Amino acid sequence: MAQEHETPPGVEGGATKPREPSPWMRFPYLLLFVIVFEVCKSIVYLTAVVQFVLRVATGKPNERLSRFGGGMGRYLREIVAYLTYSADATPYPFGPWPQG
Repeated sequence: MAQEHETPPGVEGGATKPREPSPWMRFPYLLLFVIVFEVCKSIVYLTAVVQFVLRVATGKPNERLSRFGGGMGRYLREIVAYLTYSADATPYPFGPWPQG
């Protein structure tokens, strides 16, 4: 008489299923990125003021500051995605700087 074998927990179709990391392992990163987000927000505000002053003074925005602002926007988007669990990839400096 053949016995039916039950699949042990964590095994699907003969392959071991990777374990989910503990939410507590992510918690220090969440705290760190909340702080980084706040610092980056201040830098964006400063960049906006400087860009405004340069626009008034020269008649056109500074190209390098525009690129910097775009990069900061992409970085902040990655941080928000990580903080809200929309993405699992850890943002810079633990991952690559966002390309755009």
